[in-house]
Amino acid sequence: MARSERVYGAKNFDAELTGETVNQAYDEAGIDADDLDVVELHDAFTIEEIFYVEAMGLAKPGGAAAALAAGEFDVGGRVAVSASGGLLSMGHPIGPTGAGQICEITRQLRGEAGAPPTSRRAHRPGPHGRGRRSVRRAHPPERTGLLMADREVVHVDLEGHVLTITMDRTEARNALSQQMMAELGSAFARLDDDIDCWVAILQGEGPTFCAGADLKEALQARTGSDSAPSSPAVSGGRGPGIMGPHRKPVIACVEGQAFAGGLEILLSCSLIVASTNALFALTEVKRGLLAVGGGLFRLPRRLPHNIAMEMFLTGEAKSAEFMFQHGFVNRLTEPGEARVAARELAQQITANSPVAVQAALEVADTAAAEGWTDAQGWSGQRDAFRRVQTSEDLVEGLRAFSEKRPPRWKGR
Repeated sequence: MARSERVYGAKNFDAELTGETVNQAYDEAGIDADDLDVVELHDAFTIEEIFYVEAMGLAKPGGAAAALAAGEFDVGGRVAVSASGGLLSMGHPIGPTGAGQICEITRQLRGEAGAPPTSRRAHRPGPHGRGRRSVRRAHPPERTGLLMADREVVHVDLEGHVLTITMDRTEARNALSQQMMAELGSAFARLDDDIDCWVAILQGEGPTFCAGADLKEALQARTGSDSAPSSPAVSGGRGPGIMGPHRKPVIACVEGQAFAGGLEILLSCSLIVASTNALFALTEVKRGLLAVGGGLFRLPRRLPHNIAMEMFLTGEAKSAEFMFQHGFVNRLTEPGEARVAARELAQQITANSPVAVQAALEVADTAAAEGWTDAQGWSGQRDAFRRVQTSEDLVEGLRAFSEKRPPRWKGR
């Protein structure tokens, strides 16, 4: 640091300013250095990389310079991705080092040049003497034994308390690969954990909603047993995986095919919007498989029993119009308009108290899954009722009604 100050003649001004900036960022985010797994630095000059690494509490004074001199790519036990120079390239991004940076970043993202720590280190004070805070953590997808692809296949966007989750494997008709299952799990975990997420829309990119399990990947993953590959969605039928239930409403937006596991995902959703070009089928029997993603016991709760049985045993598809007539689809649209209708439905939900909506969803889903009698219903709804009665949203709803204004929900 002393040498850097002499060379640049800053008299520690840049370091102090960097420290203030880092402090403000940590305070606003409610985190500290222990809550970081990957550090991405954007600066063309090595000295600024040193300032930031040390100000963020990722290295002791002088430690970042030592890491630079040694050409290390792991800072404080984290993967360090420098998008524009500094610790990674030891040079300016515009020039010969640019290609090297791209290659190194690609290697790191593939896990070939180091990886984040597998477990958290022991508690230690955060940067500048602060203790670690309790924060809501992100939910990165876990890597599986299969090679993960180089790009995300599930995109997540939050706007106006509506979390849009988009499956994007158009080259495979949005088939449920291990990577997609992991990323969907992360997206649904965010829905459950983030207080700003009140409702989700699940949709597929391209002409197909979801063609079900990736059977090619499942076949490759077999370990020599004689049993056929099972759906990756449910860990061999032992648990629900991403098939729910969810604590907050999920609206499925269906264009094109929703087959096999794609249909079973719909059964974990609260509402379904579909265009007239949508098709629905449990096709597992056509491939010698069993629909272990919830279809065999959930579909008869959504459709008349004999219709569900026909779909189980024949594997044949039903049209969106047919499913709408039998109450499976909530809203039917023209092709290409399902997303607009799903967004309108989501906005109708977000106009209501998220506390009350989630409580209603919990009671209704549990009653349906467990087949409550009236007596069980009266007692089973008590906990949800208490949460609503003691919520800030209840007070706000009554006050807004009295003052003749729209309520300002807080979700608590």
